[in-house]
Amino acid sequence: MPRSVLVVDDDPLVRETVEELLTESGYAVELTEGADAALALAAERDFGLVLSDIRMPGKDGMELLPELRELCPGMPVILMTGYASIDSAVSAMREGAFDYITKPFRNEELLVSLERAFAYRTLERENSSLRRAVSKVSSYGDLIGKSPAMQEIYSLIERVASSTSNVLITGESGTGKEVVARTIHFAGIRAERPFVPINCTAMPEGLLESELFGHV
Repeated sequence: MPRSVLVVDDDPLVRETVEELLTESGYAVELTEGADAALALAAERDFGLVLSDIRMPGKDGMELLPELRELCPGMPVILMTGYASIDSAVSAMREGAFDYITKPFRNEELLVSLERAFAYRTLERENSSLRRAVSKVSSYGDLIGKSPAMQEIYSLIERVASSTSNVLITGESGTGKEVVARTIHFAGIRAERPFVPINCTAMPEGLLESELFGHV
């Protein structure tokens, strides 16, 4: 399915030029000349992003931006203007614009901005799906629980399990340190090898050295 872009600009020449460029680049393009019409379209359809002019009759692009972000959270909005200034650029980014482009723009500049915006949205959606999946996890290995604290532990285990580094697990007696260690082991790259727990506090110092490093 083509990636869709809603173009908002009161200048018909700009709309036609952008439509031709984006269509040739494989995007599905919808055109509108005002902010209110853009909001109505965004409420009906799931656009990949919005490309909007700032200066327009009635509601301008800076007023449109927060309404779009509220209506379609996570959808990138790129603002463009022929009256660029540092203040307007800063204001646009503070309000949550993904990018700010000065007209007349080079075709490559616009296409690169769109590619970055779509890559960002794809990543955001993947992260959101991952967070939803993790939030549903109620167990991990021998660990059971789905509280925020347990979800954080599962996430940490996932991160360190594939590492070859040493892992120090701390906690009071009875909090499940060995269970966490076992879970890390069997979730990691050494899962096919034995997991050997040793109670260091129960061994004399000399015997502990022999147990860990062999008798010398």
